[in-house]
Amino acid sequence: PNSLTELDLSHNDLRNSGVQLLSKGLSSPNCKLQTLRLAECKLSENACGIVAAVLQSTNSLTELDLSHNDLRDSGVQLLSKGLSSPNCKLQTLRFAECKLSEKSCGIVAAVLQSPNSLTELDLSHNDLRNSGVQLLSKGLSSPNCKLQTLRLAECKLSENACGIVAAVLQSPNSLTELDLSHNDLRDSGVQLLSKGLSSPNCKLQTLRLSKCGVSDEGYVCLALAMMINPSCVKELYVNNNHSGGSAQKLLSATLEDPHRKVETLQLAECKLSEKSCGIVAAVLQSPNSLTELDLSHNDLRNSGVQLLSKGLSSPNCKLQTLRFAECKLSEKSCGIVAAVLQSPNSLTELDLSHNDLRNSGVQLLSKGLSSPNCKLQTLRLVLEMSL
Repeated sequence: PNSLTELDLSHNDLRNSGVQLLSKGLSSPNCKLQTLRLAECKLSENACGIVAAVLQSTNSLTELDLSHNDLRDSGVQLLSKGLSSPNCKLQTLRFAECKLSEKSCGIVAAVLQSPNSLTELDLSHNDLRNSGVQLLSKGLSSPNCKLQTLRLAECKLSENACGIVAAVLQSPNSLTELDLSHNDLRDSGVQLLSKGLSSPNCKLQTLRLSKCGVSDEGYVCLALAMMINPSCVKELYVNNNHSGGSAQKLLSATLEDPHRKVETLQLAECKLSEKSCGIVAAVLQSPNSLTELDLSHNDLRNSGVQLLSKGLSSPNCKLQTLRFAECKLSEKSCGIVAAVLQSPNSLTELDLSHNDLRNSGVQLLSKGLSSPNCKLQTLRLVLEMSL
């Protein structure tokens, strides 16, 4: 008898023979293991057959990570037998970077159409393309599908995939988190996706569109969709896109609307200026739900931090996490932040990394850190110092 519920053997040279040995323990009535991680263990398709046999027998596994292994479509086909078993309790399945093609999407769709317990699926970093998403959509639209989280980052998708996903969001579905990052979706794709976001059937709370080639028109479409359906998308990640002025419009539309309940907004590396800080400050001074904000890798400068400080000191501000990494700040910003920390505030995590703060900046910041009003638990100061 043992009490082990989580086992991570990732990044080891286990190979299929190791999984075969492990399977004997997994099938034991004494085994209580719920989480098993075997990422990057030099496994092939045969390992999937071994795991499938475990899932078909009495077991307690609810999370399985087989990412970064050479499983291919044939491995997914073998594993599907276990996933469709009434003994299978898997809720989370990760297949990131397993050399899968669109064929695997068809196999997974068949599993989702039959009774299953999957709520989280990661197929990122595979060559799925639009045709794969089309096949997968059949499973996502099934009444048997309970999937809440779907990750399709860097799967060589284009704008057409957004139209397919939008159709799923417009029909009854259970998706609450969607990751389409690092795909060439562009504004035309976001425009198609926004039709799904506007639907009353859309339950998405978290949307990741980082590095998707989004610019002016795409940001406008996102803002409009979120205004039409204020109950969706509380966490929006649009880092590393071509934006600038339109990202500032998105800030206004998503944060200033009193019906919006955005809690997390990430706009790192979006060509924002100090003006964005003024918009955020105005929002923080009025009733709002924002608890996490990432403005890293933007040209905000000290003047931007000065503008934002008015919002951070407001009694309406609920912000807990603030990221300002690489924003061309100097020691002056440390003095401004210190003043915020000395007044009543809600900040628990602050990132000022990769700015020219110097030792003198840290000296100024220390006054805030020593204040009884300071609630900071995490502080990141990867300093670019000039001594």
